[in-house]
Amino acid sequence: MQLKIKRGLWIVFTFNLLVGAIIWWAGSSILKTGFNLPVFTDFVDSIPAITIEDKTVVSPLDMNASRSLGGMPLLYIQTDRDRIGVGAIQDGVYITRKAVTVFNNSTIQAELELPEKGVITPELIHKFFYKLAIWLPALIGLVYMLRLWIFYLLLVGLTALIALVPAIRKKLTPYAIWRYAAYVHVTLLTIDFIATYFGYGLPSLTYVNDNLPMWLGMLILFFVTMLIQLIVAWLVSIVVVLVATYRNKNKKKKS
Repeated sequence: MQLKIKRGLWIVFTFNLLVGAIIWWAGSSILKTGFNLPVFTDFVDSIPAITIEDKTVVSPLDMNASRSLGGMPLLYIQTDRDRIGVGAIQDGVYITRKAVTVFNNSTIQAELELPEKGVITPELIHKFFYKLAIWLPALIGLVYMLRLWIFYLLLVGLTALIALVPAIRKKLTPYAIWRYAAYVHVTLLTIDFIATYFGYGLPSLTYVNDNLPMWLGMLILFFVTMLIQLIVAWLVSIVVVLVATYRNKNKKKKS
């Protein structure tokens, strides 16, 4: 009986690990390619070395310039003031004497203090993005693997509710719910991943209000997509259990 439940768990473990590895590999490859494009490397190389002491920019001083990425101003170096002012401010990242500020949709999205001291050079920026291309996809892959395990355990719990029916419970083999849930978990999510690649997966069918902040919209999309997937997987699991129960019943009659 332990081998039977382990078989289901091993199927899920292998699938979840494979998905996490694909997310890391694909994400890392895309980011590395993007960070090595001439338009991006030229943008980074155009940033002057910035010297910081006591959390204040000391070089270059009294600078007010912008740096464009692909023809669109993205970075503003304004060391002629402590912080960004008020009025008509363009979206982008602002480096002032006292802070780094992200401005988007006419509001300040984040304002970070400068480090105690140091020199920020284009070489350091290139190294930062190279590490980002490795570790950010790895983190996303790990988080998604955790999400898949939560999904599977919830699917097992929901599918097990059918065992409350005495007539069905008597026909189920030991640990059948774990195995059937594993089969549905792998099959349904694989189909959804393929459909998503072609633009027809559940994430593309989930509506999110564009007026929401990006992080909130992504969070809602994450949970709503998981909920829809879980409902569909649960219904399919119930059908699988009923079909398996019916087949077991017929086998016993023939024997």
